[in-house]
This record gives sequence, C-alpha cells and structure tokens, in this order.
Amino acid sequence: METVNVNKFTKGSQCSVGEVYDAVSELCTTKECPPFPDVTHGQALGNMATLSSWRVVKCDRGFGLNQAGRRIQCQSSFQWSSIPKCLRDISNIALNKHANMSSVSGDPTRTPSLGVDGNTNQDLGIGKSCFHTGAESNPWWYVDFGALYCLQNATLYNRMDHNQDKRAHDVTIKIGINYTSLVIADQIPQLHSVHHVVFQNNTTAQFLKVSITSSPSVVNDILHLCEVQVFGYLAPCD
Repeated sequence: METVNVNKFTKGSQCSVGEVYDAVSELCTTKECPPFPDVTHGQALGNMATLSSWRVVKCDRGFGLNQAGRRIQCQSSFQWSSIPKCLRDISNIALNKHANMSSVSGDPTRTPSLGVDGNTNQDLGIGKSCFHTGAESNPWWYVDFGALYCLQNATLYNRMDHNQDKRAHDVTIKIGINYTSLVIADQIPQLHSVHHVVFQNNTTAQFLKVSITSSPSVVNDILHLCEVQVFGYLAPCD
C-alpha cells in the first residue's frame, strides 16, 4: 500500500495560511518574507520571517528611528511592513543641562538654568524664564552639555521687554571641549530678538559660553537671555 504524505495536495487552496503550494514537489511549503536588510547604526532583533512574525529594530546610542517605527511585521504580501532607518539623533543638547554665570541680578530667581529650561518666552516679567546677571564688567554665562557633542547650530533668544538693544552688545559665543580652552565661534555686535549660529562641519564641544566684552571703563554691563538652544548629536562626528 502506498504511503500517503499528509502534506501532499493537488490544489494550492488546501495549503494552510502562510504556506504556498509547490507544483514540483506537490507539497505545501512555508513562505517567508525576504531576508531583512542590515540596519546601519542599529540592529534588527528576532530571526523569524514567517507570516505575521515581528522584528524589532534597536538603534545604536546617539541614533533614533525615522517615522517607520521600531516594530516591523511580515505581512500577508510576504513583504516587511517597513524598512526603518537609524538616523542621527539631533536634538537640543543644552536643554536642562548644567549652566552657570558670572553673577545674579538683585532678583535671585533669575538663575542661569533659566537659559536652558525650554521656555523661549522673551518677556522677563511675563515668562519669568530669563537669566539675568548683575551689572558688572564682562558678564558671562555658559552651559555644560555633560559630554562631547557634534554641534550643528544654536539659537539665542534675547530679552525683548526692556533695554534689549542697549544691553546686548559686543556679544561673543565661544565653544570648546573643556572650559579652559574655549575658542570663538561667533561675534555679534548687536544682538536683537533672535540670533542663529551655524557651526562648521565636525565642530566638537562640551561647553558653550556667551559673554559681553565691556569697554575698559565700563563696569555696569548686563547679560540677559531667555533661552539658548544648541542642536547636535553625540560625538564622534560623521
């Protein structure tokens, strides 16, 4: 008596979901999605490629997924639902980082941390989110990113409710990998409402400092800004 193979069919419609009929072998075989491509700057977790199976993409540190999402499924068309990419995670690296300044005004609430709290309201009284030094010679403020970053650009938001044009003069922006060896990145004769800085390619720094250069006889300059945003990603640079 002939042995009957339970997977041997004469019609493809008799195959189970996720299987296809092979006319040569007359067997139903499991169909899979194509091999999942390598993920640059990341990895795809999981090894199944059968119908409805999932892969989870994890990006390396300093990279984030594009809009495709991190969970990818093998669909009924036997194609992956998406092919995500791990892209450089460019963000405001100054946000909520440690900041310091040369002095604090008579109002002790106008602290250096207000320059990196995420609030760009440019009215000191209404927004209550602007740092403010005392009157002095060569006032300064700086932020420590906490690690080396590749800088892309920065935006400075000046106080706009009082004396903004008079006070924000001869502004210098310096950057560096340590605080004792900062170099000039930009000089602003007069800082008005908002100022943008674009850094050169492969600019690496951990510190950014903003200062006013006072004339030799001036001892009452004041530095106040409502927000300093610095965009970049963790070093090394591409």
